[in-house]
Amino acid sequence: MGGAYAGCVVLLAWFGVVAGLGPLYWPGLCVVAGQLGWQARRADPADAGACGRAFGTNPLCGLLILVAKLAGRIGTLG
Repeated sequence: MGGAYAGCVVLLAWFGVVAGLGPLYWPGLCVVAGQLGWQARRADPADAGACGRAFGTNPLCGLLILVAKLAGRIGTLG
């Protein structure tokens, strides 16, 4: 799971470069990486409840990606 999350962050970084997002994108991406790292540490395969609580924050992760993308876009305006 950690490898998949690391790959996700790498692809999001590539997206930021290709999309020409501004400098405000990168702190947001760091927050997303932190959230994914938190999920990976909290998800215990032996405890279904822990996995449910960890993966229950996936909508938050999606929101963080959206906010990072919007912040990066705002950083390119002006």
